[in-house]
Order: sequence, then C-alpha cells, then structure tokens
Amino acid sequence: VSVIVPAYNEEGCIERTCRAALSSTSAGPDRFELVVVDDQSSDRTWEIISDDSAGGVAVDPRMVPVRGGSRDGADWKGKNWAVWQGFLKATGDVLIFMDGDVILQNGALESLLHRFFARDSVWLTVCCFSDFKTTAEYIFGLPITVGVMQALAVPRVDLGQQVYAYGQLNVFRRQIYEQLGGHRAVGHVVAESHELAKLAVAANVKIDAAFAFAQTRLEWYTDFHDCWQGQLKSICARLKPKPKVSRFLVVAFAIIYVIFLWLPWVMLPFQIVWLIDGSSDDAVALCSAALAGIQISLVFVQRVLARIKCGYKLQLWYVEPL
Repeated sequence: VSVIVPAYNEEGCIERTCRAALSSTSAGPDRFELVVVDDQSSDRTWEIISDDSAGGVAVDPRMVPVRGGSRDGADWKGKNWAVWQGFLKATGDVLIFMDGDVILQNGALESLLHRFFARDSVWLTVCCFSDFKTTAEYIFGLPITVGVMQALAVPRVDLGQQVYAYGQLNVFRRQIYEQLGGHRAVGHVVAESHELAKLAVAANVKIDAAFAFAQTRLEWYTDFHDCWQGQLKSICARLKPKPKVSRFLVVAFAIIYVIFLWLPWVMLPFQIVWLIDGSSDDAVALCSAALAGIQISLVFVQRVLARIKCGYKLQLWYVEPL
C-alpha cells in the first residue's frame, strides 16, 4: 500500500500529518510506504519530510520523501503535478491519495482497507471529518456548505446516483488508476477529483463512497486570511476565462456574500427598534423582524441537525445565518 501526500508550504502541519499516517498502521516497509512530495515549497516543508536525524520523520524506513521537480511550462493546476510525481515513485498495488492536512487516527489504514476489500472496490472515495477551528470558517458557513453537504453526497455517490469524488482522500487499485490516466489526465483542472470521477463513469468504473469520521480529521484553515485566500482561490480557479478583472469580481462577490450572511442580524435590531418607537409601519416592521428571527432560528436548527447527524459542534452557529 502506498499513501501519497502532496505538500506545498505545509511546514505548519506536515510533520503531524506524517507522524499520524505512520502511526495509523503497524504494517512494515514491505507492505506500506508513505510517499510525501514537496511541491517546490518556499518554507521548511522539504527539510521536515527529509529529516533523517534522530527524531526526524524520515528515520522511519516507510517514509519516502520526494522533492518535486519543475513543471517545465506544462499546464498543471493545483496539487496534480505533485500527486503525479508521487505516483511515479510509489510501488504499491493499492494507492491512497491524501491531502497534507488530513490527520489519520490510529487504525485508520486498516479500517479503510477493510472497507475497500470487503466491497471489492476499485475506487473508494472517502468523506473525512472536518475539524473547524477558526471563526472565519464559521463566517463562511463551511460547517454546512462543506461539512454537511459533503456528507449528504456519500449515499448518492455510493449508489451511483451522483458523479462526485472527494478530493481529500481516495483509495485506488493501481490498475484502475492507470487505466483512467490518473492525475495526468486531469492535471489541467483544480477540481481534479470531480473530473476523474467523470472519466470513471465514462469508463464504466464503479466509485464507492464511505464515511471516515472516526478514522480521519481534516483541518481546513488556520486564520481569517488563510480562509479568505482559500475561498478566493477556489472560486477564481473555476472561472473561465480568467482575466485580472475576474479576481476583482470574486472579491466583490465574496464581500457581498459575507454581508448577506450577517444581514438577518443587521435587520433584527433595526426592525425591533422601529417597531417599538413607531418610526415605520408596524406591520412592515413586525413582518421584517419576524422573518429575520425565523431565518436565524432555522440556521440554529440546521446546526443542531449537523450536530446530531455529523457530530459538528454548535459553536459560533450565530455567525453563519443564511
């Protein structure tokens, strides 16, 4: 089994990711390898993954650090180039592609492989548990738009009712990955997992899907700036064509979106004040206040359901009313 992890400027988390992956299984170097590709990072990522001094992650014989090469002008987007280089170095018959911010829990590898082989899968796409830690992630509504919405897709993907694949963690039989052309075939797009899923459907390759909430932790962003840049990058990457004005429009849209998120909270106190002092039509003010209150209440209910069904915390529910 080869676990392939692309890493670009991940000095803050890559050591923890590597140690967690290495600790998640007792398999020896003859059965398991962790291939970590430094995609020409400008920080200490390479130094961390290649550290073979006492206590360094590269001391483990199962660790295979790879220093990524130049793209040579080719149109590789996002992590695809690093992932493809990792594949070329990997020797496993089973390939697990995992993002650098996914933390595997103890026994995770065996659990994933048990599910994989029990269903005779050729491609298992995995929904990880998202560990939201920053206020910005709640402001942008990620617990619902990412956490819950991704979870809802699992049964539809598993039943073949939706063409979709999660980008953070995927398990392939090597033969099938090569048959689809791998990340080289979709290297020109950012949403590579979705494009690869389309190729699988066209080739009549079955995609299985599974929850791995007990086996994984996915960390998204570390602060507001990181989250803001991540959202802009995600949207900009999907715009075609992409002139400079596109980024300006995306920034404007993002600002409007954040304001929209907070609109019920802005409406509610104003309408209550207007209702009390009689400065506006009572019916209009009462209706507006009621609508804002209902809207906020529905968000709370939505987050309660997310807590019950997916285990996401209720904290900061009030910063993401939609």
